[in-house]
Amino acid sequence: MEKDSAELEALEAQAWNAQNSPNPQYAPPVFGKRIQFDDVILAARDGRIVGYAALGHRTPFESNRHIGVLRAIAVDPSCRRSGIGRRLLDEVEREAVTRGMRALRLTVMGSNQEALSLYVAAGYRELGRYPNEFRVGDAFVDDVFLGKALEA
Repeated sequence: MEKDSAELEALEAQAWNAQNSPNPQYAPPVFGKRIQFDDVILAARDGRIVGYAALGHRTPFESNRHIGVLRAIAVDPSCRRSGIGRRLLDEVEREAVTRGMRALRLTVMGSNQEALSLYVAAGYRELGRYPNEFRVGDAFVDDVFLGKALEA
């Protein structure tokens, strides 16, 4: 996975913008620092990385190890709406079950309608929201908290 770090960093730089990330300013390195390589699931097409999903935990506490967090999911902008995001989401759910997780949680900006649609179609339900959590241009945007129970 570390051999793919340059490709992953390039994808990271392309994937995020003010509509889908509260901090779209890219500051490498992300992989191996903020996101551990062991927590990354890759999607490839024609020999190149076109997406990734990152699984993690919200806390370091043993009492919370049964809950996973989808830390990030990113698809190359030229490959979006081709099913890659859904396949990555399915794969991260399988990996979460393998790691003993009983549920997945995530947050997504309310302005990211494409991602919200993906998560809702995959069975994620809104657990809450942080109103006006982020300022995007002249508007305030909610941070939406979603979750899904996983089948063991």
